[in-house]
Amino acid sequence: MNRKIILASASPRRKELLSRFVKNFSVEAAYVDETPEPGASPEEAALSAAVKKAGKISENATGDALIIAADTIVCLGSKIYGKPSSPEDARKALTELSGKAHRVITAVACEDKASGKTLRFTESAKVFFAPYGEDVIEKYIATGEPFDKAGSYAIQGIGCMLAEKTEGDYDSIVGLPIGRLVRELKTIDVFLF
Repeated sequence: MNRKIILASASPRRKELLSRFVKNFSVEAAYVDETPEPGASPEEAALSAAVKKAGKISENATGDALIIAADTIVCLGSKIYGKPSSPEDARKALTELSGKAHRVITAVACEDKASGKTLRFTESAKVFFAPYGEDVIEKYIATGEPFDKAGSYAIQGIGCMLAEKTEGDYDSIVGLPIGRLVRELKTIDVFLF
């Protein structure tokens, strides 16, 4: 594909996933307020943040740029677990998730500057956590891994020890459902593969 592609994310995991299909793209972090609107469903909250990220980068993008943004949230029922702001936040989230199944929702928002078309979707997967004690939580927090991750864990990292199994798109849990993204982009005449 001979056009500018911008990944609106500072996430190294999203960069790695997109690089499966796109070799040349730029990365521009989109810092936006990700606070969910009161009463928003988890899907609405994730999609709102992804749309804001795409819009922020689109403001300064020129020519035929394709902007790809995503936001991932973890939820248990209707409770949303964002990125923890402290070890206490991480401890609370990991304690509440222990031994339970929760959903991970990744929303994707794309803006095609060449055609003016947009793409929006959410992908949901389920993660089943093993029951674990305070000792495991404290050791995991000490690694530093939970602090920039929704739900206070990274399933592709040390956090994999917390999960017994997953259902759904694993890449979506990591942060970008790349297979679905490639398929969905075809609906707006953008072909990554």
